[in-house]
Amino acid sequence: MKFLFLALLLSWPCLAEEVRIRQQPAQSRVVVRDGVIFCPLQSLAQELGASESFSLQDGRVTVNGKSLELQEDGGEPIVNALEFCKALGGKVTQPERGVLGLYPPAARSGPVNRTDPSSYFISQVRSSTNPTGTVDNSNCGPASLAMAARAFGKWPLEIADNDFPGMMTWIRRTMGHKTDEMQGTNFPWLTRAADQLKLPNKLFLNYDELPGHLARGRLVLVTGYLQDLGLPGGGHAMLVVGARGDDFLINDPGLFYKIPGSAVRSTDLRRFFKMGIAVGP
Repeated sequence: MKFLFLALLLSWPCLAEEVRIRQQPAQSRVVVRDGVIFCPLQSLAQELGASESFSLQDGRVTVNGKSLELQEDGGEPIVNALEFCKALGGKVTQPERGVLGLYPPAARSGPVNRTDPSSYFISQVRSSTNPTGTVDNSNCGPASLAMAARAFGKWPLEIADNDFPGMMTWIRRTMGHKTDEMQGTNFPWLTRAADQLKLPNKLFLNYDELPGHLARGRLVLVTGYLQDLGLPGGGHAMLVVGARGDDFLINDPGLFYKIPGSAVRSTDLRRFFKMGIAVGP
């Protein structure tokens, strides 16, 4: 009898159903009806960042022009979680049996313009371009790759569009680092994260290759020593975003150069350069 009860327990579908939002367990209650996963409308919308993206009328919810039927559970309106997320413009996966993965659409922040370095600039430390970041860390390499990923529209589904600290952590882990963010990263290992992002990349050691990569529309992560630029500090990584005359333009995640697209003389960048990673098509 005990074994029969255990078999029935394991086969009961309601116990296995789970909703994850960007790979994290949803806080919303899960209701399963005829194999379909429902969640309370208000709490699910809040978790998906869509509290103001729908309207209600006559037992239905309208999202981006699509009307979905609501059901009721305990006096609360519940909605088909899969259809609601898709109506928002998000994506849905089923990573495991009985698990529904919801990925809401990217936050509607300012548009990213490949020719405007400020539109994809991210600082490694807390600033207006990274409001939830820490005041000090060693994330210059991950932040540089995060900028390139943002510029080319290569952002992991499980990371919110504006979660820059989360993106840097994701890059660290994908590189294979187990250390905290106060420890520097191994620059060549950034290619592992670029590969995972499906972002074409090439590691190179010859500074003279850099202009050619930029001419092909690529962005270039470079690493070197700040003292070679007359700045305080040790090893550092930055993103080269273009060229202007004899100058190169950089996005510096460490804010030594505070303005996105800051000009650095080619002779200075040559002195700084120890290694580069070209990313992009």
